[in-house]
Amino acid sequence: MSNDIYHDPIIAWSKRKEHMGTLEKADCRATENNPLCGDRISVGIKLQAYRIKEITFHVRGCILAKASAAHLAFLAAGLDLDTLGQLRETFAEALKSKDEASLFPENHHIFNPVRSRKSRHSCVLLPYDAALQALRSVGGKQVHHDSTLSAGFITSNAPFDDAHCPLLL
Repeated sequence: MSNDIYHDPIIAWSKRKEHMGTLEKADCRATENNPLCGDRISVGIKLQAYRIKEITFHVRGCILAKASAAHLAFLAAGLDLDTLGQLRETFAEALKSKDEASLFPENHHIFNPVRSRKSRHSCVLLPYDAALQALRSVGGKQVHHDSTLSAGFITSNAPFDDAHCPLLL
């Protein structure tokens, strides 16, 4: 895989539009800003039994924020507040790790080149923060962060690989 943070899979994910826009009749919404770079992400979520049924993002930001939002939207169906919080924490820990052997959560390996650019970590985490903020507004539940989490505990709701991204074919 390329060490360029703007490698082909990131570019391809940033161009995906399936979950971009405004979700009418969302059960919860939130907007998060990245004051360091000006990225702004708004999210709308429809819930079913406190789990994400549908999610959309409106992104005004860099290619990394767009790619991460599209990527998260693909994985989000079926996640609840706690699981999404765990996924975000595992992702953040993998980004911060200087150990190349440190595992990214399942299907997040495309963001490995971002690891070396600490100032860009917030760009790829911003969609997670927006989604978590929206989910926290429903029922007042809080995410419990567990620093002992390992990537092995996180599984996506749908199998995929980069070959399934039509922009990469």
